[in-house]
Amino acid sequence: MNKKMVLALACGAVVTFATGAIASPKIQAVLFPSTIKVHKYMGANEIGQTDGEVINYNKRVYVPLRTFAQAMDATISYEPPTKNKLPRIDIYSNQQDDPIQLSEKELKYSDPDNYVSIGYLESSGVTPDILDRGVIKFHKDLKNKRILITSLNKDGGTTIYNSHYVYIHQENSSPPKAGDIRSFRTNLMMNESTASYQISVIDNSMKWSWPDFDTNQNGGSPMAFDFSLDSRELEHKGESSLYPMIPADVPKDSYVNQYAGQIRQGNIFTMSMVAIHTASNPAKYESFPIELVVSRVHADRSETEVYRKKITTISGLWKPFDANTPREIKWDMMGKNGKPLAVGTYSIYCKIPNTVNYTIEGQTKKQSFQPFVRFYNYIVQIV
Repeated sequence: MNKKMVLALACGAVVTFATGAIASPKIQAVLFPSTIKVHKYMGANEIGQTDGEVINYNKRVYVPLRTFAQAMDATISYEPPTKNKLPRIDIYSNQQDDPIQLSEKELKYSDPDNYVSIGYLESSGVTPDILDRGVIKFHKDLKNKRILITSLNKDGGTTIYNSHYVYIHQENSSPPKAGDIRSFRTNLMMNESTASYQISVIDNSMKWSWPDFDTNQNGGSPMAFDFSLDSRELEHKGESSLYPMIPADVPKDSYVNQYAGQIRQGNIFTMSMVAIHTASNPAKYESFPIELVVSRVHADRSETEVYRKKITTISGLWKPFDANTPREIKWDMMGKNGKPLAVGTYSIYCKIPNTVNYTIEGQTKKQSFQPFVRFYNYIVQIV
């Protein structure tokens, strides 16, 4: 990994943080509009002018350190200065070495149907008891599938933990193909009993029955929807009234009740969504999409859409209390342009068409309703 840090220094990467209590001498530099592309074995990330001003100082090019680190698939953290202490900046690499140094013999964990082979499982050290990265080779198409990593006990078979998610590098912008080898991010707890791992490839959509669902929660609609954020990556999570130090640029009033917390750039954001047919009779639904939409919230509360992704499609015959849950909804906090979103306030919500059409089984009359979604909109801060 040292060569990457040397490269960062050679590029003159600088940090775009407030200097706080410690004064720094000023310099004069000129703007230097450039396009910088960071090439890696599993893809390429581009740094453009929208990611922060590129400058030229003393015949050297400088880019924001956070922007450069993220282009290298690294995570950066910052501790502000105090009266007697300089700012502290830590960079954690999230990618493996070049493929010429990889051995496929080390990709020794495979699923029973040979969709993938996985290896080089390790912790980056950000959270020592969390295994958070590895390398994967694809043997088959994984469309509508998800990968599950299970840690096993020393006795050879007892499950300890299951992975929270498995995020393949650039899986949204460049879906993996058979033969590809890529790095991946994950979140899997481990302890001193962990001895081995089991790999499973399962359907990404789970159908089940929820007979004890409280129909008072569906607003009178024949189908109810529940959308929630996973709190594991959020800081200051919980009811915002418990955290009076809500950042100043988070809109107040009704937005306060939707404030979910902060998430650091470079993390993987995970969510869950469930749809439940709550009517007493089976019904056939005309096909409609459910999407994840992210918008930048401005100071005047206006919003600009920065990301959109289809979560699932609802259609066909549903029986009373049938439920459908996409097992894994992941977002790498990249915008529509495939670049990391800037620090700021964002609205994350589950978008469903304003009107949904359906027909009760045994009838021909088409009916419609306006969907009711519980907790469909959240305010988060990227920091």
